[in-house]
Amino acid sequence: MSGMSMFGIGSTIAGGILGAYSSLKGADAKAKEMQYKAGIARINKQVALQNADWTRRAGEVGAQHKGMEGRFKIGQTRAIQSGRGLEIDTGSNAAVQESEREVNQYDQSMIRSNAAHRAYGFEVEAVEKEAEAGMLEMGAKNVKEAGEIGAWASILGASSSVADKWMQYSTTFGSTKNPVDVGSATGFGY
Repeated sequence: MSGMSMFGIGSTIAGGILGAYSSLKGADAKAKEMQYKAGIARINKQVALQNADWTRRAGEVGAQHKGMEGRFKIGQTRAIQSGRGLEIDTGSNAAVQESEREVNQYDQSMIRSNAAHRAYGFEVEAVEKEAEAGMLEMGAKNVKEAGEIGAWASILGASSSVADKWMQYSTTFGSTKNPVDVGSATGFGY
């Protein structure tokens, strides 16, 4: 076999091996990147859940603060009414205090409702982040499998190419199985 033919076959084999290695390494790197991003998405999920919890607590504190303001205002109203010598527990004076109480309760409810709405937004974000993490992990698995398939494809492609080059060589230069000329009387080509 000529040196150039051997070189061609050797380079084809080396190319197939390098192609397979490259496919595996590339897939591994991409899978690790996707797994890293999945980890970040899970951290972001936890942050979103913490934000939801914090928002609810802040809403409750805000509602309690509003309740204290309301009770203070009702106390002021009662003090003003009694300072003017009015009966504070009956009639229109009691109705004024009751309406202040109702407005205060409404304000507290609105603060809690707004906090719950914001907290729900964070919970939805957390679900989205978990779904993103799952998709990235599934993608990482698929990338690894695709890398393995690509590696096998490189090896099979190189094998096919080597076989093709071998067949071309055999056709061009003849068979190397029997170097003796069987057509001569002595069998030694004399």
